[in-house]
Amino acid sequence: MKRRVLLVEDDPQHRQVVALILAREGYEVIEAETVRQAIGALDEAPAPAAIVLDLLLPGTTGWEFLDWLNKRGTL
Repeated sequence: MKRRVLLVEDDPQHRQVVALILAREGYEVIEAETVRQAIGALDEAPAPAAIVLDLLLPGTTGWEFLDWLNKRGTL
């Protein structure tokens, strides 16, 4: 079973490159363009083993997402 990685990146080209690298390393990559999509992806089982997060997302930032994860007890 492949380990899952949640990739949160708003730039499509960056997301594609990082997803390709992770997939080549054997990870199952779940992609999200926004924090809202990332939160939705966390509700899917199994939970990701790791999150690759762009901190400078438009709207809700990666920093705010980290705060949310911390309050939720995910970190």
